[in-house]
Amino acid sequence: MSLSLDTRRNSFYLLRVKSEGHAIMFEYQRGIHIRDTELWLDSPRRRELCFVSHAHLDHVRRHKTIIASRATSLLSQHRIGKCKVIELDYNRWMSLDAMRLKLLPAGHILGSAQILIEKKGQRLLYSGDFRLRPALTAEPFQTEQADILIMESTYGRPHYRFPSRQVVVNQLLQAISSALSNNLQPVILAYTLGKSQEMIRILTQEKFRVAVTRDIYPLCQIYGQLGVKLGRYVPFDGHLPSDTVLVASPYQRKTRSLRSIPRKRLFFVSGWAIDSRAQYQFGADEVFPISDHADHDELFEYIEQVKPQMVYLTHGFPEFIHSLREKGIEAHPLVPPTQKENS
Repeated sequence: MSLSLDTRRNSFYLLRVKSEGHAIMFEYQRGIHIRDTELWLDSPRRRELCFVSHAHLDHVRRHKTIIASRATSLLSQHRIGKCKVIELDYNRWMSLDAMRLKLLPAGHILGSAQILIEKKGQRLLYSGDFRLRPALTAEPFQTEQADILIMESTYGRPHYRFPSRQVVVNQLLQAISSALSNNLQPVILAYTLGKSQEMIRILTQEKFRVAVTRDIYPLCQIYGQLGVKLGRYVPFDGHLPSDTVLVASPYQRKTRSLRSIPRKRLFFVSGWAIDSRAQYQFGADEVFPISDHADHDELFEYIEQVKPQMVYLTHGFPEFIHSLREKGIEAHPLVPPTQKENS
């Protein structure tokens, strides 16, 4: 097998992998491209045809034609505008050129999908962002075996082992109840799409009164259209009753409307809460490690389920590649940067 990586231009990475003298299914050239087809996977640049794994803005572009799940289609078009979409149900094969493909639920947020591609006797699985642990507002994770795995490794350091989700949720609920009993206004800072809706559902299940900021509200309405019941919530109009919990995106933290809330207590919810300085980095009174991504151990569990011959890593820490190689797994990086948003 030979591997070539061309980095002669800034921000330009060209990867071609050959096995037994035959080029395999993909190349990396400012995005993941399935060779001899028009299909790209989560390309950061506009393409003729691109699979979009989910509707977070770091994965969505106005491609000429998008392949996506129904939920990703609706959420993406709300965020970037109307475009042509081929909507696929999970586990439904589609033929395209000399290959066939299907989507598998990724468990990351509502509508998130992996894509499994079969071409010339090879199977390639691209993960997008994923989570093995169950959630209230995302489809349960499911996967299949493949020869080639292209996966994220956002939390690819041993440091990122998340505690029991229910334990952390209980701690958050106790902190909210304590704030309310002390006449403090609880404000949960959670990413606009995915994390916010999960927090709303957790809160409404526990009978808390909930308000949401205006950037989150229309996305919650789309969840409802797709059959995901979040419970009762109202848009935040600048006035917050003393018995109400506000769910806001971190980007709203310094807005006038949030700054004007008296005696507020800020709770930040993210996998990055594991970091010792997260409380200060995100300007919160308390932080809680609840993530939409797989943690370190789940990354290995995912690979064990897929059983690939070759693993390629997108965003994440370079240490994870070394960890894989130490376990005898052939692994290579596609791009060097680390992802921190929507985690």
